[in-house]
Amino acid sequence: MAEIPGGMINSVGLQNPGVAAFARESGPWLEQLSKDGCQVICQVAGHSVEEFVRALEMYVELCPWLPATRST
Repeated sequence: MAEIPGGMINSVGLQNPGVAAFARESGPWLEQLSKDGCQVICQVAGHSVEEFVRALEMYVELCPWLPATRST
């Protein structure tokens, strides 16, 4: 847990449905938040470099509204 100027960041390692389900279920709401100027931050987890890379690739494919997935 870390205190930041806007509140706090907490990481407890909760299980989640995966990137595809996340994009499908929460994507429209988070996309609107992003358009409204809210900084949306997502995380990835994996047991190997390949799993991390695949999760990041899925974010790029399924969540183009995330600032981190756009090329500069």
